[in-house]
Amino acid sequence: MVNTVNYVRDDLGGSQVDVAWMLAASGGGTLLVALLLPRILDRSPDRNVMLTGAAVLVIGAAAAVALAALGFASFTITATIGVLIGAGMALIVTPTGRVLRRSVEPRFSAMMPRRLGVALKVAIPEATRSHAFV
Repeated sequence: MVNTVNYVRDDLGGSQVDVAWMLAASGGGTLLVALLLPRILDRSPDRNVMLTGAAVLVIGAAAAVALAALGFASFTITATIGVLIGAGMALIVTPTGRVLRRSVEPRFSAMMPRRLGVALKVAIPEATRSHAFV
């Protein structure tokens, strides 16, 4: 995702709008998985979901490397890889909160939301004004 702007603008000859669409492709993959994941996590262990996400990311990264190595530049294929990478990231990151909560001793678990709220308030004060994080 770091080089999306350069890749779309320089290699694909795209515009700022095209860059936005490529970033939206990744976000769309993330959103799709995030919407489906609660049902999946009810039936599958977090570890399996996260390992599947890692495999999806490896496949997406390998496809991106192959695309770059072959010099084959295509908006459609690049967007598909973006969806794949976004989906893989969501499969890994979304269950992380559950894993952390289970890994913390019960006496410390009550402090997690408060500390997270304080961290968010420090990091993004304008976004937390209307939300009760703390």
